[in-house]
Amino acid sequence: MPAMAQCDLEVPVPAVYRGLIIGKGGETLKQLQGNFRVGIYVPKGDHQAAVHVKGPKSRCQECAQEIQAIIGRKARAPAQAKPKAKKAAGRKDLPHPARCPKCLKEINSVRSALEHLQSPMHVNLVADSCLEGVDDSLLTGRLGFAGLQKCLQTPGYRAFHEELGFNSEALLAVLDTLLRLQEELQSISPDRDWLQVESRLVVEWDDKAVAGPSIPITTAPELVDMMERCRLTRKPPLAKIPVLPAPLPRVDARQRKKNHAKGSHQYPAEPGSGRLGLAIMRKLGMDLASYDFVCGTSFIKALAGESNRLKDVYYLQQLRETVFVLHVPRSYHNQADAGHAVERLLCSNGKNTGVGMFVAATTLHVDGRKFMVTSEVDASDEAGDLMEIKSSKHARVVTPQAALQIAVNGSKSILCCSLNDEQTHLEDMWKISAEEVMQDHQQSLANAGQHMRLMLRKVLQHVRAHTDPDGSLVWRLTFDEQKLPVFHVAEDVRVLPLSLD
Repeated sequence: MPAMAQCDLEVPVPAVYRGLIIGKGGETLKQLQGNFRVGIYVPKGDHQAAVHVKGPKSRCQECAQEIQAIIGRKARAPAQAKPKAKKAAGRKDLPHPARCPKCLKEINSVRSALEHLQSPMHVNLVADSCLEGVDDSLLTGRLGFAGLQKCLQTPGYRAFHEELGFNSEALLAVLDTLLRLQEELQSISPDRDWLQVESRLVVEWDDKAVAGPSIPITTAPELVDMMERCRLTRKPPLAKIPVLPAPLPRVDARQRKKNHAKGSHQYPAEPGSGRLGLAIMRKLGMDLASYDFVCGTSFIKALAGESNRLKDVYYLQQLRETVFVLHVPRSYHNQADAGHAVERLLCSNGKNTGVGMFVAATTLHVDGRKFMVTSEVDASDEAGDLMEIKSSKHARVVTPQAALQIAVNGSKSILCCSLNDEQTHLEDMWKISAEEVMQDHQQSLANAGQHMRLMLRKVLQHVRAHTDPDGSLVWRLTFDEQKLPVFHVAEDVRVLPLSLD
């Protein structure tokens, strides 16, 4: 009987899954070798090296199929399509219809109504209508806020649009605010170097709950506990590039409790931006009095006009001359989404190592004001530099928002990760340097700087005008549709940690 053909079959197994192949005490590895009567060699250290299966070719192939099946049972399921929100019916108290009867364009806010009315699509469609008194030169291309204001002040245009369901008086009032804001922004000279970094260090935050339940982020923890959780010795995990395509891992069941606490913004899984900055500064013996703000990146983004961050809530409490900011997102932060699955694939070694989250603590200056900004960082590269990981099933991965983020947290590059449509596999990866990102988005960053400097002045003007002698006053800061700050007194929230002397 001829001898069976022998082979050395390479099976690509990302590092995060190698623990599955080995099993507790090597039990799974022994079973695979015994069941298929092959030798299996799992490489150590080299995260790109394949697992080798050696033996008769047919048995190696069967064993490789079983290894892939084991991985498949632990891989991420296809992303569920989000249920479409019910379209809101037109409300009588809104100054605009839910849909423009002329263009059939959906309108969900006053700002979107104004954007639509000045759009070329709408302007071109209404240009042929009888709009007595409207300057023909206005009805070509995009109107702009000033042009739209002139049109809404014209009887023919007003009457035509009021029949469509637009409240001209209400829209004119908002336009007046926006035009004044536009004038204020234009008074601030553009400056591409508006954000100046002085220093930066990376801290590991121990996010494990020791005893008792997690507490809401709006409840202040003890300063001593926060300081003990700040570690200065470890670095962010190295991003390991797997063989592609690679299946994305599911959430580790051992992490679900912590992930829920982080997603619902509970301490200690979520430390709280300004509080964390304060704990780091106290641990390092830094002078609090030399800083104007201690906050997180989200506060910088909100002041810069980033739409997603404008939806959140910010609590401000002043200690002498320093303002501490606590960021509370409005929505649940899902730790089981595809983006976090990519981070687990690239940065995990398949073991529950107890590594916490890593934070860049950056001292920077904007408009003559000194900030301590805490920013969560994803990973590091082979050179030890910070690296941001961005994932998407779409071609556009790097956005102006990402450019501002790495300008603050100090990442030297962005690792772009392309996913399949079901968001179950990582299909492609490429790296873009921070310099290239900044160059591509320099105009957006300059615009963000203008907006931030103006909003920073407005926030400071309010806080300084309402100085509280005993430091107990907490302001709840939100932003309206015009991206302007709105302040209310917060009765039951404390930003500063307990036992702060």
